Amino acid sequence: MFRSVPELDSLALTVLPDNIHEYILTNRKNMHWTSETNKLESRKWHGLVINRWTTITNFWLDTSSVTTDKDIVQTSIYPHKVETTFLKEEGHVIESIFLVRDQNLMIIQYRSDFSAKVQFRLQVGMRRDWEAEAHKPTPSYDVENGIFFLSMDPSSYRGPQYLGISLFPKTTISNKMKRLGRTYSKDHFRGDGHDDEFIFEFNSNSFSLTKDEPVTLFIGFAESTQEIYNLFKRKQTLELWNSTVNPLKLLLKANNINLANTRWKKALNWAILSLDSLSMDVKGKGIYAGLHWFPEYWCRDSFISFRGALVSSGNSSMAREWIRTMAKSQDKNVDSQTYGRVPNIIQVDNPYPNYETADGTGWFIRAIWDFFQTYGLNSTFLQEIWSALVIALQGEISRTDTKGFVTHEPRASWMDAQTDGIIATPRANRAVEVQVLFYVALDIGSRLALIMNEKEHSKNWKDRMVSLKQNFLSEFWNPKDNSLYDHLNEDNSPNKQKRPNEIFAVTLPLPDNPLLNSKQELLVLEDVIHHCLAPQGVRSLSPDDPNYHPLHDHGTRKGPDHHDFSYHNGDVWLWLSGPVIESSLKYGQIDIANHLTSVLTERILTRGALGTLAEIMDGTDEDLLGNSRGTISQAWSLAEYLRTFSSGWMGVTTNAIHRILTLTPILNGDLLGSQFTFSQNEGNITISYQKLGTKHISIHCTMIGFNKPITLQLQLYCHQIDNTPFLYDETTPIPFERHKNYFFLQIDDYFFLERILTIKMK
Repeated sequence: MFRSVPELDSLALTVLPDNIHEYILTNRKNMHWTSETNKLESRKWHGLVINRWTTITNFWLDTSSVTTDKDIVQTSIYPHKVETTFLKEEGHVIESIFLVRDQNLMIIQYRSDFSAKVQFRLQVGMRRDWEAEAHKPTPSYDVENGIFFLSMDPSSYRGPQYLGISLFPKTTISNKMKRLGRTYSKDHFRGDGHDDEFIFEFNSNSFSLTKDEPVTLFIGFAESTQEIYNLFKRKQTLELWNSTVNPLKLLLKANNINLANTRWKKALNWAILSLDSLSMDVKGKGIYAGLHWFPEYWCRDSFISFRGALVSSGNSSMAREWIRTMAKSQDKNVDSQTYGRVPNIIQVDNPYPNYETADGTGWFIRAIWDFFQTYGLNSTFLQEIWSALVIALQGEISRTDTKGFVTHEPRASWMDAQTDGIIATPRANRAVEVQVLFYVALDIGSRLALIMNEKEHSKNWKDRMVSLKQNFLSEFWNPKDNSLYDHLNEDNSPNKQKRPNEIFAVTLPLPDNPLLNSKQELLVLEDVIHHCLAPQGVRSLSPDDPNYHPLHDHGTRKGPDHHDFSYHNGDVWLWLSGPVIESSLKYGQIDIANHLTSVLTERILTRGALGTLAEIMDGTDEDLLGNSRGTISQAWSLAEYLRTFSSGWMGVTTNAIHRILTLTPILNGDLLGSQFTFSQNEGNITISYQKLGTKHISIHCTMIGFNKPITLQLQLYCHQIDNTPFLYDETTPIPFERHKNYFFLQIDDYFFLERILTIKMK
């Protein structure tokens, strides 16, 4: 059943026993399996989790001796499976693990180069993912028609009620159960570990393992035994395998990334598939913020990830559903203090969303704009989502002060950690990025209102935007050190802590309505680089601040050493590399952008959970690649890595509403010789950049599926070119126009198919 898939097999990341890495597999619906390459559970989060409820914690195949981590020769991690090779006295055994897409079904297969009697050992731990000390049901079990059923008491366990196991060749699970204890070493190191005394072990009867026939186990989860029978009916076909690997192959084909830098290419392909693995379908389609700790939809995380996910998936229906999922749960109670906000979190096992987010709504509106910019103006969808956008802006306006700034609670920004009732990073009551997002939201609302023929809304929102800009420059600009204040306090005094949040004033999605002028944007970038940039990424607080906490894990849950006090007070956040890379490319800081990109690339391939990006790292400088902290796979870390490749390095910006494609490539060695495919509403566009001799660069563009011409804009940053370039299109050289910091050329009614443009540097 486990057939070769060259496109996925080439991405293998192999780990030897002297290294230990975590990894994640998901079913893209509601289930994930996480473990370590040594098959030992060092966290209470490890195991097979469905809807936040842990079921299986581990499994082993014993031969004449009990199999342990000492028998492991190597582990190979793929986007679709994990293979572990054991060396036993009798020979080699290969264990393959695979989760079926959109099904609560796990498949484990064993192959060997010898024949012997073996026994399968299964360990089950039933609890909510982080609650090792709570929910301690004792399972009941039975065997029916060769299938082993384990059932849980729904009064104390809210996961799937039935677990079913079927083995081929046929054998049964013994009706004997043994209770085990477990200590989670990484959790204890972090200061929040618990010993778990409710792990239950079951053994199969002995059966034959031969080198000619693999042993396959099907493990399914459902609310009834009949559903499990139905789940197992398809187990002898290739349909399950193909239904999982084919979408992954199509995803790689749709992006078609080719780079001279093969490690960058491999990391980008891993990022595409790992981000896709976090796209789930619980309470509507959406994306998990991160695993292990955030198997739920966070609004800000979802829509910060939105642009990167759009680039990697090209899936307009998925993007549309993300927006719908959040809009359905919007607070529409006009008497509510959070009126108009979209949820901060949507949890699968909690019917009540919370709205403790001042920035989520701004990211939501920005995502609506990104959707139309990528896929074109869909009037039906705009009409559908229009009321949610209007309510969102009305709600934000109702919370503004006399100067038009959005006010909010102390922990309503993305820096929201709290422990024992103490807010670790209070930012009441007007955070700089919240005002930036509100400015962008007013601009987007005003533009879309004109399309909807809502002229009064458009004028009102535009007037507020103009006024907000004036007051923002007056109140947030720090003239003493040429930067932006992080937030305004409740007494109207400015907070002068050096944090990276000011960088979002440089990365607005609408360049024709900037908040800052070019000189101010560069000064803000330099301020963030000076105060917050570490070798491994962007710190959440300057090391010069007395509240700086450089280490995330201290081994205690009490007082200022608790990890929540370093979370936004010194930890490096990988997603923050995105806006810094984008701004650095814009203002000629190529070395910084290249360094941050290289760090993220190497982290995907060699550090932490392989094939993905973690949430955070320690803020210290001791190790360039550092240790992963927080979640081991974080959506916005992956999405920003992908976004900065497409719109930053490759320089691709789409304006599908007005049918404009803008190319602003970074003309360095890694990008010359590159190719990248992305989707727009009508079809696919493939772009490649090639160096021709010493003075020429070719842009090779292919459009598939388009039946109308577009406007093509070419921009080349002045900091990369000394003299005015010319475009050689057919026979006539066309000079670029010189703007403030870039050369510009626009070609109207441009229709290209397998066509090459050549740029000559004067």
